[in-house]
Amino acid sequence: MISAAVASKAKRDPQDRHDMREKALYVDLDSNSKSWSRPCTIAASVAREHIEEAVGDYAIECDALRDDVIADDFPAMAKARVGMKPAPVLLAAIWPSIEQTG
Repeated sequence: MISAAVASKAKRDPQDRHDMREKALYVDLDSNSKSWSRPCTIAASVAREHIEEAVGDYAIECDALRDDVIADDFPAMAKARVGMKPAPVLLAAIWPSIEQTG
């Protein structure tokens, strides 16, 4: 039951994040088409939650691409990766500090 809920949320996350970016960037009619949806109406706590979830998902993906993980699970990929010039570099996952989000 929990795994189904987690899978469902993971499937929805990209669209939810896209929708949040649009709300944070553009003025548009709200869902009832009677008033305006404005970026300033998004609560800082909601924006922070979305940012933290996105950074967490990125950190999980980066962890799966560590050299030691790839070497254990995908030796052919690890061998090809060693020969890549320049070597691929993934940025570190950095969560926002409290000061950055108010």
